[in-house]
Amino acid sequence: MYRVINIGDKPVPMLSMASANLYYKRVFKEDPLVLMNDELPAADYIRFGMQMGYIMAVMADAKGDRAKLNAMSEDGYAEWLDGFDNADMINASAEAAALYVGQNVPTSKGKKKDT
Repeated sequence: MYRVINIGDKPVPMLSMASANLYYKRVFKEDPLVLMNDELPAADYIRFGMQMGYIMAVMADAKGDRAKLNAMSEDGYAEWLDGFDNADMINASAEAAALYVGQNVPTSKGKKKDT
């Protein structure tokens, strides 16, 4: 799923695909699916949205370039964050998390009707 999210006045293309889980685990040493199954406190949800936003922004920018994707790191994340105002990033984190979650929610509906 592709979407442009505004972080402050900067439009940031983001791409959410199943491989985002793998890159998130590699960079941040946490499983995003486990995180999303837990009741996250607000601060952890904001952190998750910011971190996943970085992953999805790099995925959109890389356009399949494995070298760019494999170069993601915590240092790269810190550098990426420095390009934004803190309040803007916090506000956009919920939209980034929602984009990620939307990718992992089935869009098909069952055919069976309740009787």
